[in-house]
Amino acid sequence: MTQAHAQRGFREIPAATMSVYVLTDIQANRRTSMELLRNNSMRPLTGQEALYNLTKIKRLKEELKGKMFYLAEERTYESGLYAVTKTGTLLKARDIAPDPESGVFVYKGNYPPVLNVCEPIHYERYTLGGDVSPASPAQAVVGIKIANNPKEQAAISSLQRE
Repeated sequence: MTQAHAQRGFREIPAATMSVYVLTDIQANRRTSMELLRNNSMRPLTGQEALYNLTKIKRLKEELKGKMFYLAEERTYESGLYAVTKTGTLLKARDIAPDPESGVFVYKGNYPPVLNVCEPIHYERYTLGGDVSPASPAQAVVGIKIANNPKEQAAISSLQRE
C-alpha cells in the first residue's frame, strides 16, 4: 500500500443502521486491511452487517461492485445458496424464494471470511467465503467506527493481536 492510499482516506457512506466507511482502489491483504481499520478506529463489518447494508443502500452496492473485502471473524456457514431477508438474516435458499438482489453463494473454508459483490448470475449477487488466502489482495477495505463501549473495544483489541 502506498502513502497516497492512506492519505486519500475512507469515504463515509450513510447506511441503514450505521455509517459504513469504504476505501477502494487499493490492493490490501487481510493484515493490511485490519491495520488500516485499526489505525482509523474502525472494525471490519460482520457478514450479516455487510449483506444487510448492501441490500439496503444502492450507493454502497455500486461502490463495492466487483470488489472483494475482508470481514470480521465469525462462524462459517455451509456451502450453498442463501438469501438475505429484510432483517439481514441469511437463510438457505430452499427456505425462501431467492431473487437476484438477495442471492448469496457461500463457500465454506478455513480462511478468514471475505465478501465479493458481483453481478447477479443465477440468483447470486454476493459471494461469502472462507476459501481465499489471507495473503490475497482485496480491492476494498470496509469498516465501521468503533463506539465507546466494551464490546467494540474488545473488537479493536482482537484486531491488534493479528
